[in-house]
Amino acid sequence: MAYKIYATRHVDFPAECRVRLVRSESERFKLHTHDYYEIFLTVRGEIDHVINGSVKRLREGSLVFIRDFDEHGYRIVDGMSAEFINLAFTRATYESLADYLGEELLKYGFTESPMPPSVRLSRTDTDYLYRKFMNLNATEDALRLKYEVRLLLITLFTKFFMISTESDAETAPKWLDAFYDEIKKPEVFTSEKLDFAALSGKSREHTQREFKKHYGTTPGEYVSSQRLNFARNLLCTSNLSVLEAALESGFSNLSWFNELFRRTYGTTPLQYRIQKKEKGKNMNTRPVRLIPACKNYLWGGERLKASYNKDVDMTPLAETWELSTHPDGESTVEGTGLTLSEYIKQCGEGVLGSRCERFDRFPILIKFIDAAQSLSVQVHPDDDYALQNEGDLGKTEVWYVLEAEPDAKIYYGFNREVSPEEVRERIADGTLCEVLGCYNAHKGDVFFIPSGTVHAIGGGNVICEVQENSNTTYRFFDYNRRDKDGNLRPLHIDKALAVTRLSPSELEKPEGDILAECEYFKVRSVKRAGRVTLSRDSFTSLVAVDGNGRLAVGEHTLDFAKGDSIFIPAGYGELSLEGEFEAVLTQV
Repeated sequence: MAYKIYATRHVDFPAECRVRLVRSESERFKLHTHDYYEIFLTVRGEIDHVINGSVKRLREGSLVFIRDFDEHGYRIVDGMSAEFINLAFTRATYESLADYLGEELLKYGFTESPMPPSVRLSRTDTDYLYRKFMNLNATEDALRLKYEVRLLLITLFTKFFMISTESDAETAPKWLDAFYDEIKKPEVFTSEKLDFAALSGKSREHTQREFKKHYGTTPGEYVSSQRLNFARNLLCTSNLSVLEAALESGFSNLSWFNELFRRTYGTTPLQYRIQKKEKGKNMNTRPVRLIPACKNYLWGGERLKASYNKDVDMTPLAETWELSTHPDGESTVEGTGLTLSEYIKQCGEGVLGSRCERFDRFPILIKFIDAAQSLSVQVHPDDDYALQNEGDLGKTEVWYVLEAEPDAKIYYGFNREVSPEEVRERIADGTLCEVLGCYNAHKGDVFFIPSGTVHAIGGGNVICEVQENSNTTYRFFDYNRRDKDGNLRPLHIDKALAVTRLSPSELEKPEGDILAECEYFKVRSVKRAGRVTLSRDSFTSLVAVDGNGRLAVGEHTLDFAKGDSIFIPAGYGELSLEGEFEAVLTQV
């Protein structure tokens, strides 16, 4: 089943676009649609593109335009890795392009054809576009980026998509490809003196001429761009002086380095470093333990206190919000007196990582749920509907079953096609659960619940839930229960019917230790000691669901026990774990 991605969460505003470099070995690509447009360029390797029910092999140089109605995803090819540039842009940006190109664009039927336009580029054009895309990524002024993207789109459509739908230009000779790959290596391009003839095995003049022909630039210009990007990274990640960073990158002339840097990034190397350091100032890099917000909903029980070390005077204890900045219940940072949102503000948003920059708020909420009784039959809207009708986000979530009594059930989707009229009748006579998909729950089961899927947790389950940072829920049916004051809890039948899929929902099975992955979160289970690779671009949540252990990131260590919630700031590429335990790790 394809999930939907929304511009409000994935595209940066006011730039109305987002540019990123995607690597197949670090991201997963399930079927999805979105309400915005994309262009992507394969710059390395091969990958299979699953698009509108077909599969197409994308090799280096493949340029593809994805419309706002295409359903697509990717498959890894025989264990190979791939790398591509992705440019996401809004419908408004595309409409401005269509207005500018007018009938010249419309006559190609880009929005009517069953398959999206694609073209195979030469190595020269591939490298040219790669540099153009990466230059966009270095643009920090949002309005400037907005118009640079629109200018680039005009070039992409007029120079490539509107001329050919599939072309293979003359490929570079093998010796030139080998030379190109060699001068991309940092240990080569940072050398003060490069002998291009010795590296290529051809004369300097022949190397220059062929390189320019196939890659659209000279070897010297290409090496300068590589050195410049290397220096920029050193300025952001090291304590080297500007002079030392220049020399380390292969620049022997500081004046030329400063001038070239200013032309490319619009500021001096020193000012660039200051700006980057400001963004992450006061950043605290140690992991911290969180204290949850607690909820005493009427269907709760006592197991979170008895088995998950929740020392709280609350009966019943239905939910503990372990990682939350939601105003309905914030977790707090142990030993600080600060809520999690206050802590993030004090430390700087660098603790969240660059993957969170596309969200207008902290992106996720993690709970323990003790369902001594069944929860209501409910549904969550998608972001668009929720923002329009509730002023809040919708909700996609995943349940990981931690405990299940022998007769415990999970309700998920409908078991057949139903009509709105039948749903209303069954709510009235109390038989709605008869047309729901019903599953016997077992410890370790995983239920990924996209917005629009009707669902309910049956009595006898303890769940770890990872969800969007939202509290928007529409109740279909609540078993005619009354609250502590004797009142029936409100239902939201009209809104629920407006957002629910009234046909059976396919239950996705997890792959390996990955419990769920979507645009909002990536959740995995870790059950043994060892080293775990992390994305440096996202914070990490560790929730201990069994046993005891110790974590280490960098120079910091922290013990944890069953029921603990740990927040680990972004920037770490590896997590070490010791002990006998099970933990749920979540990143954005």
